[in-house]
Amino acid sequence: MKKSCVIVLLIAFCLSAFGATSVSVCAESGSVPAAEEVRSVADEIISWKKRDLGASEDGFLINDALLSVAGSTAGDWFPLALSRLGEKDNQSGYIAVINDNVQKRYDDESGVKLDRYKATEWHRIALGLLACGGDPRHAGNFGDIDLIADGTYNRVDNGGKGMLGRQGINGFIWGLIALDSGGWEVPDGAYYSREDIINEILSLRLGDGGWALSGKTSDPDITAMAVQCFAPYYDSNEKVRAAVDGALAFLSAAQTDDGDYFSWGMQNCESTAQVIIALTSLNINPFTDSRFIKMGPDGKSRTLWDGIMKYGTPDGGFAHSFVNDADNPSAIAGKANSMASEQTLCALASVLRFYEKKPRLYDMRDVLGSSATGEFTQDDIDEINSLPAPLTTLYRAEVLRLYAKLLQSGDFDGKYELVAKLEKAKNDIDAILAEVDGIKRGIIEKLYPFDGVALKDRKAVYELWNRYNALSDYDKTLFSPSDAEGLKSSKTRVDNALTAVIVSVCVSVAVCVIAVCAVLSIRKRKKLKREKFPEESDE
Repeated sequence: MKKSCVIVLLIAFCLSAFGATSVSVCAESGSVPAAEEVRSVADEIISWKKRDLGASEDGFLINDALLSVAGSTAGDWFPLALSRLGEKDNQSGYIAVINDNVQKRYDDESGVKLDRYKATEWHRIALGLLACGGDPRHAGNFGDIDLIADGTYNRVDNGGKGMLGRQGINGFIWGLIALDSGGWEVPDGAYYSREDIINEILSLRLGDGGWALSGKTSDPDITAMAVQCFAPYYDSNEKVRAAVDGALAFLSAAQTDDGDYFSWGMQNCESTAQVIIALTSLNINPFTDSRFIKMGPDGKSRTLWDGIMKYGTPDGGFAHSFVNDADNPSAIAGKANSMASEQTLCALASVLRFYEKKPRLYDMRDVLGSSATGEFTQDDIDEINSLPAPLTTLYRAEVLRLYAKLLQSGDFDGKYELVAKLEKAKNDIDAILAEVDGIKRGIIEKLYPFDGVALKDRKAVYELWNRYNALSDYDKTLFSPSDAEGLKSSKTRVDNALTAVIVSVCVSVAVCVIAVCAVLSIRKRKKLKREKFPEESDE
């Protein structure tokens, strides 16, 4: 490398390390973004997602559309990323909805709670809840659900056998991340200790220095996540330090000339985002570390910033890849994708926290105890009394937030009527959600595929259509466009078929009537002829 390039690189390192506000350094050394550029890209992603959710630019990203999928992969990462960026949004709404969702899933008579096999359901929800200021050790509507215990150190089946690794290495990796997110102690007698989890992950390390979900070839995604979970132990555990150093060597070697990564045979955005999070978790500048600066095909160096920014789309989001992925059909080549965008936003939050010398992305001890709801005030009472009737699911987050705040205040003196009103509102909204789910199930079970709907299905079609039409306009938005259009087209198909039958019957009846009339007319003419010419008739 030329001497001038080295100087540029050193200057870039100093500027980024001290939170410099200048624009990116783009030279033969590759791109090194300043804090303002990172923040600007993050803001663009937030704006893109707001448009994607139908929110106004000055509205909440954590709006009712996002909250409708809270507790799923699609609904938990944006709240986490926003919160770790320090963005004030509708975090209280997320806490209220996620606690209610967790309660419902725990109360379900199937007994699987959040998932039969995937421990990462507990980990993701716990991280999202904690990032937003909630308490995963006291989750649910009554605060008696411990997501950390149930999802990590006491993750066992009915026979008392460990289930943390049932879905593979992901369960161990994210279990350790969730456990350390609040620095929680593992009690004596727990099924898994921290050491157990660490040793399980170490035992799954492959010969090339990394980790994989399956097979003998390491994958950058899983390797980067393993590094993230080991970051708190890098300075204190020699085995972990050796494993992480080997993983960094693998990640360096696996980086492409463009600065990004392949995972499962697909050059993609998300793998690059995970490597950025991994490096910043280790307090390594991902854009100036020489191991992660590669010579591009044009003779110029590429950093991880170049590697991830290549996936940025003109509308502000980030694409998964530039080729269609059979394993990810929802991601269209070159188009902004929610998963790619949310993982990039997490990476940007991790970078900014590194620049600002804040705790790493998943070290959330800085927000522990921040979930105090505050005093239940007259403004809250006014909000309860102004709830419309009938309610729609639009008000779900607000009802749950007020309900949780009132219960946590412990001050019920003279407020039992308010408690009853909120409980009724909550039950009414739950009934609407149950009806929506029932209609969705009916569409799938009775009408799929839509082009096969025939007159024989008219009873099911009309029943589902009438139930759908009984919903408010807002509640109808909870259906996917394909389901709503499919139901509509099914009714049109049945209506047309029924009309065709009616027309056919009418035509048949008309033909019969005409035929009968013709016969009667002929008979009448013959009768008249006989009466008029009796002699001719006799012959």
